[in-house]
Amino acid sequence: SGLSNAIVGVETGFIVESRDKFGNIRSGSSTSNIEGIGDGKSDTFLVTLESPSGRKTLSSSAVQTISCSDSSTSGSFRLSFGGVASQDLPHDVSASTMKVVLSTMNVMGKNLSVQVVRLELNGNYQWKITFLSHLDLWSQEPLGILPRSDDYYSIAHLLSTNKESSSGIYPI
Repeated sequence: SGLSNAIVGVETGFIVESRDKFGNIRSGSSTSNIEGIGDGKSDTFLVTLESPSGRKTLSSSAVQTISCSDSSTSGSFRLSFGGVASQDLPHDVSASTMKVVLSTMNVMGKNLSVQVVRLELNGNYQWKITFLSHLDLWSQEPLGILPRSDDYYSIAHLLSTNKESSSGIYPI
């Protein structure tokens, strides 16, 4: 399973298991030797995969999903990260637009590097955001949702965020 049996053109993935400095796997927010260190979903791993031909793919364990509970409602929202707020985003913002908006947010003197995928599940939008930079900041202060700048037709109350990892298991 995983990458050892990967087939070209067929999506696959692997899981990073978070361990303490003694090699013990994290169980929730601790390991058998270190109690209460971390929350089991905020460790960050930057992964670079390289094919035999030299093609590189970059990913990380810093993945957050934004879900809308009612995508039929028009309106706008903003995102926040590292104390910086985005411009207003429409309720049906495309993945490419969200990526541009997030990538141009100047956080700590540098622009963000992210990948964004938009899905539609049961008629509602979901955006999967993978952070490729600012990983230490993301683990302390993940992406947040803010109301529209003028609070008129804001849909922030319909949105929620979730980290993809949990209990020391980090899907890549």
